[in-house]
Amino acid sequence: MRNKRLLWIVLSFVLILSAFALPMTASADRRSYRSEAWRSASTTIRVPWDARRPYQATVGNVRVVFRPGCLPEPSNGAKAYKFTLTLKETNSEFVADLDLEPPVDRFLKPVPVKFGTAKVVYYCGEAECAPGEGQAIPTRGGWVGLEHFSRYSGWY
Repeated sequence: MRNKRLLWIVLSFVLILSAFALPMTASADRRSYRSEAWRSASTTIRVPWDARRPYQATVGNVRVVFRPGCLPEPSNGAKAYKFTLTLKETNSEFVADLDLEPPVDRFLKPVPVKFGTAKVVYYCGEAECAPGEGQAIPTRGGWVGLEHFSRYSGWY
Protein backbone atom coordinates (compact mmCIF):
# COMPACT_ATOMS: atom_id res chain seq x y z
CA MET A 1 0.00 0.00 0.00
CA ARG A 2 2.82 2.37 0.85
CA ASN A 3 4.61 1.69 -2.46
CA LYS A 4 1.41 2.34 -4.36
CA ARG A 5 0.98 5.68 -2.61
CA LEU A 6 4.59 6.66 -3.36
CA LEU A 7 4.10 5.72 -7.01
CA TRP A 8 1.01 7.96 -7.25
CA ILE A 9 2.92 10.87 -5.69
CA VAL A 10 5.82 10.48 -8.12
CA LEU A 11 3.50 10.16 -11.14
CA SER A 12 1.50 13.21 -10.05
CA PHE A 13 4.69 15.23 -9.64
CA VAL A 14 5.93 14.23 -13.12
CA LEU A 15 2.55 15.11 -14.63
CA ILE A 16 2.54 18.56 -13.04
CA LEU A 17 6.14 19.18 -14.04
CA SER A 18 5.47 18.18 -17.65
CA ALA A 19 2.46 20.52 -17.78
CA PHE A 20 4.87 23.42 -17.17
CA ALA A 21 7.72 22.17 -19.36
CA LEU A 22 5.84 21.16 -22.53
CA PRO A 23 4.52 24.63 -23.46
CA MET A 24 8.05 26.04 -23.18
CA THR A 25 9.51 23.42 -25.49
CA ALA A 26 6.67 23.81 -27.98
CA SER A 27 7.25 27.57 -28.27
CA ALA A 28 11.04 27.35 -28.55
CA ASP A 29 12.47 27.97 -32.00
CA ARG A 30 15.84 27.28 -33.58
CA ARG A 31 17.28 30.62 -32.50
CA SER A 32 17.03 29.69 -28.83
CA TYR A 33 19.32 26.69 -29.31
CA ARG A 34 22.29 28.64 -30.63
CA SER A 35 25.39 28.94 -28.51
CA GLU A 36 25.25 32.75 -28.24
CA ALA A 37 22.82 34.35 -25.82
CA TRP A 38 20.08 36.42 -27.45
CA ARG A 39 19.26 39.85 -26.04
CA SER A 40 15.76 41.15 -26.57
CA ALA A 41 14.31 44.66 -26.46
CA SER A 42 11.14 46.27 -27.75
CA THR A 43 9.27 49.53 -27.92
CA THR A 44 5.65 50.40 -28.62
CA ILE A 45 4.33 53.67 -30.02
CA ARG A 46 0.94 54.99 -31.05
CA VAL A 47 0.79 56.44 -34.56
CA PRO A 48 -2.26 58.53 -35.58
CA TRP A 49 -3.46 57.43 -39.01
CA ASP A 50 -3.74 61.11 -40.03
CA ALA A 51 -0.36 62.14 -38.55
CA ARG A 52 0.99 65.49 -39.71
CA ARG A 53 4.57 64.72 -38.70
CA PRO A 54 6.76 61.60 -38.91
CA TYR A 55 6.61 59.08 -36.04
CA GLN A 56 9.53 56.74 -35.48
CA ALA A 57 10.48 53.81 -33.30
CA THR A 58 14.07 52.73 -32.74
CA VAL A 59 15.46 49.67 -31.00
CA GLY A 60 19.17 48.99 -31.33
CA ASN A 61 20.19 49.47 -34.98
CA VAL A 62 16.65 49.13 -36.34
CA ARG A 63 14.53 52.24 -36.98
CA VAL A 64 11.01 52.42 -38.45
CA VAL A 65 9.66 55.76 -39.70
CA PHE A 66 5.94 56.39 -40.31
CA ARG A 67 5.75 59.41 -42.61
CA PRO A 68 2.57 61.51 -42.92
CA GLY A 69 0.07 59.94 -45.30
CA CYS A 70 1.44 56.38 -45.18
CA LEU A 71 -1.34 54.84 -43.05
CA PRO A 72 -4.94 54.40 -44.21
CA GLU A 73 -7.86 55.20 -41.93
CA PRO A 74 -8.47 52.11 -39.75
CA SER A 75 -11.61 50.19 -40.65
CA ASN A 76 -12.45 49.69 -36.96
CA GLY A 77 -12.73 53.45 -36.34
CA ALA A 78 -9.58 53.73 -34.22
CA LYS A 79 -7.81 57.09 -34.26
CA ALA A 80 -4.33 55.60 -33.97
CA TYR A 81 -2.38 52.46 -34.72
CA LYS A 82 -0.30 50.60 -32.13
CA PHE A 83 3.13 49.71 -33.48
CA THR A 84 5.55 47.38 -31.68
CA LEU A 85 9.15 46.90 -32.76
CA THR A 86 10.90 43.93 -31.15
CA LEU A 87 14.58 43.24 -31.70
CA LYS A 88 16.41 40.08 -30.68
CA GLU A 89 20.15 40.16 -31.24
CA THR A 90 23.50 38.57 -30.54
CA ASN A 91 26.88 40.03 -31.36
CA SER A 92 26.64 38.72 -34.92
CA GLU A 93 22.92 38.36 -35.81
CA PHE A 94 19.56 40.07 -35.28
CA VAL A 95 15.87 39.35 -35.75
CA ALA A 96 13.42 42.26 -36.04
CA ASP A 97 9.67 41.73 -35.65
CA LEU A 98 7.33 44.53 -36.78
CA ASP A 99 3.74 44.44 -35.53
CA LEU A 100 1.00 46.94 -36.37
CA GLU A 101 -2.47 46.82 -34.79
CA PRO A 102 -4.94 46.90 -36.38
CA PRO A 103 -3.16 45.22 -39.30
CA VAL A 104 -2.90 47.00 -42.67
CA ASP A 105 -3.01 45.11 -45.98
CA ARG A 106 -0.99 47.77 -47.79
CA PHE A 107 0.44 51.14 -46.78
CA LEU A 108 -0.52 54.19 -48.84
CA LYS A 109 3.21 55.06 -49.11
CA PRO A 110 6.19 52.79 -48.33
CA VAL A 111 7.33 52.83 -44.70
CA PRO A 112 11.11 53.23 -44.47
CA VAL A 113 12.95 50.82 -42.17
CA LYS A 114 16.68 51.14 -41.42
CA PHE A 115 18.61 48.00 -40.50
CA GLY A 116 21.82 49.61 -39.28
CA THR A 117 24.53 49.43 -41.94
CA ALA A 118 23.40 46.09 -43.40
CA LYS A 119 23.93 45.83 -47.16
CA VAL A 120 21.44 42.95 -47.39
CA VAL A 121 18.58 41.92 -45.11
CA TYR A 122 16.60 38.72 -45.26
CA TYR A 123 12.83 38.64 -45.23
CA CYS A 124 11.20 35.50 -43.88
CA GLY A 125 7.47 34.97 -44.26
CA GLU A 126 7.47 31.81 -42.17
CA ALA A 127 8.00 31.15 -38.49
CA GLU A 128 10.72 28.56 -39.15
CA CYS A 129 13.41 30.76 -40.73
CA ALA A 130 16.72 31.45 -39.07
CA PRO A 131 19.02 34.42 -39.69
CA GLY A 132 20.49 34.26 -43.20
CA GLU A 133 17.55 32.28 -44.58
CA GLY A 134 14.64 33.69 -46.55
CA GLN A 135 14.47 36.22 -49.38
CA ALA A 136 17.60 38.41 -49.68
CA ILE A 137 16.74 42.10 -50.11
CA PRO A 138 19.49 44.64 -50.84
CA THR A 139 19.33 47.87 -48.86
CA ARG A 140 20.26 51.44 -49.70
CA GLY A 141 22.57 52.41 -46.87
CA GLY A 142 20.63 50.05 -44.58
CA TRP A 143 17.20 51.39 -45.66
CA VAL A 144 14.32 49.34 -47.09
CA GLY A 145 10.85 50.66 -48.01
CA LEU A 146 8.06 48.32 -46.86
CA GLU A 147 4.54 48.27 -48.26
CA HIS A 148 3.07 46.23 -45.37
CA PHE A 149 4.08 44.36 -42.22
CA SER A 150 3.33 40.66 -42.33
CA ARG A 151 2.16 39.36 -38.99
CA TYR A 152 4.16 36.11 -39.21
CA SER A 153 7.38 37.39 -40.71
CA GLY A 154 10.77 38.42 -39.51
CA TRP A 155 13.70 40.47 -40.76
CA TYR A 156 17.24 39.19 -40.35
